Amino acid sequence: TRHSNPEDEGSWAKIAVADESFHTALTRLSKNAQMISALEGLCSRIRFFRCIDLESSSRRERTYREHDAIIGALRRRDAAGGASLLEKHITLSSEHAIEVAARGLARLFPETAA
Repeated sequence: TRHSNPEDEGSWAKIAVADESFHTALTRLSKNAQMISALEGLCSRIRFFRCIDLESSSRRERTYREHDAIIGALRRRDAAGGASLLEKHITLSSEHAIEVAARGLARLFPETAA
C-alpha cells in the first residue's frame, strides 16, 4: 500500500517533511540512538537540498516507489529484502546528491553558476 502522498495537497514543504519523516521513522525502528542522532543531524543539513531534489516529478515518483517497496518488505517481515532495498535507496540517493547540491548552490549563488 502506498504511503500518503503529500503532493496531492500541493505543498513542497509537506513533501520534504514527509520524506524526512519516512527516514526518521525507519531509523527509529532500529532503536540505535547514535544512528538516530546522526540522521537528525544529516537531515538538518540537507533539508534545503531535499526540497530541490523533490521538485522533480520523476524523482518524487522514484522516491515514492522505493519507499513503498521498503514498507512492503517491512510488512512482510522480509529483513534481507528490506535491507537490500534500503541499501539501494541510500546508494542511489547518495549518487544523486552531487547533482542536487550543484543545482542548490547555483540557486544560492546564481552569479557564479556557469
